[in-house]
Amino acid sequence: MQPPPSKSGVGLKQGNCYGLGNNRYLNPEVIRKHIEQHFCPKLESQTRYGEFWMESFGQTLNEVELSVVWGTGKRPDRHTCIKHLRQVIIDGCDNNWYDNPLNWKGGGRTEGDGAQWSIRPRTDRVPARRERIADCTYTNTTRGGPFTFRMAGYGFLDADNGISLYKEIGKECHMDIEGWQFAYRSDVNRNGTVEWMVEYSSKMDRTGCATRAIRTVSGLTDVFCQEKRNAAA
Repeated sequence: MQPPPSKSGVGLKQGNCYGLGNNRYLNPEVIRKHIEQHFCPKLESQTRYGEFWMESFGQTLNEVELSVVWGTGKRPDRHTCIKHLRQVIIDGCDNNWYDNPLNWKGGGRTEGDGAQWSIRPRTDRVPARRERIADCTYTNTTRGGPFTFRMAGYGFLDADNGISLYKEIGKECHMDIEGWQFAYRSDVNRNGTVEWMVEYSSKMDRTGCATRAIRTVSGLTDVFCQEKRNAAA
């Protein structure tokens, strides 16, 4: 029985681990939760013969392809699935805490319990960094006019297109959000390399609640929404 072909074109590294050198990697908490709560439970309900595939988190930095092939043997159960995908591939790979303190996961493949298991990240990212980044600035060019907020970051919001940040700002700032524009785009700002950016407007000064929101979502307590002044002024 041959393993399923890789759609990412990335060869094996570090034994069964793909590693982080190809700049395709996953948020560890996101992929663990997905394996345990979505992929493996759905595997148990499959009636199709011999294999099960799932592509998830499309159009995000965590786009991933998971697969299991068991051929003519017995379909694996949920516990076996969790053992090989989460415990062997995710928990067993990329564990150099000095070089990888955010515990990014590059995926990999393994064989066991009569099946072949694979996790393949699909999105090219910036090289894996050692710390999260969060940035928030705002402009207010007209007295009494709208406040325009711009946020950017690395190490979070990589699997939901910014939905969790939108919800947190809405909760903290009483839904004073207009013109929300979120995009996955790498750039270099004053704090380093970022992977996503968002811009939106509020009718009034919401710097305090915007600061609380991005702190909550990022887990960083030293980020502040600061005014961005015109350099020519």
